[in-house]
Amino acid sequence: MSTEPVLRLGLIGVGGATFLPELRADLRRTLRFASVDSIPVITLAQVPTATALAPYDVLLVYGFGSSATAGPLGDALATRLAQGSGLVVDHSVGVDLTSATATGRLVGEGWLPWTATGTRTLSRPLMQVVQPEHPVMDGVMRLRGTNDVALLDPVRLAPGATSLARWASGPVLAVSRQVEGTRLVGLNLHPLSSALR
Repeated sequence: MSTEPVLRLGLIGVGGATFLPELRADLRRTLRFASVDSIPVITLAQVPTATALAPYDVLLVYGFGSSATAGPLGDALATRLAQGSGLVVDHSVGVDLTSATATGRLVGEGWLPWTATGTRTLSRPLMQVVQPEHPVMDGVMRLRGTNDVALLDPVRLAPGATSLARWASGPVLAVSRQVEGTRLVGLNLHPLSSALR
């Protein structure tokens, strides 16, 4: 007897968010979510409030941000985390780069699963699962870059963070961190869709 998915996913595409429709379609095809809604954030006026994000059980944030949207978005995400919402972030969230997608209280209150001091690009990288029994990795068998994939390297895990998967060349790929009963997952890659299969 199969169960219907119950999780509602808010997909926040920051900056140009060119992969937003493709990523939304990919996530809907997994049949693991009751709903997948696109939330583009290009201007300050488009930054959702914590109240607007309240209907979502999980938020996935990716893209390239700007200093105008990064702080307010990070503040809204920190509020939702404190309220128990799950969060999945790509490598650009909170990174000390001019293109960080979210900063603010998300960084200031120490929610992120890692710190990093650099970036690099891997050509056609392959994933190695470190903890196949972890619930975040349920059903994840393989992941291979079809093109170049940008990532953080070196990466230092935050206290309480656990590596779930690595790139075969060494850097961490997926990290899970429980903070105050809330799970935050970091994905060390960009883009999240067309360069990966």
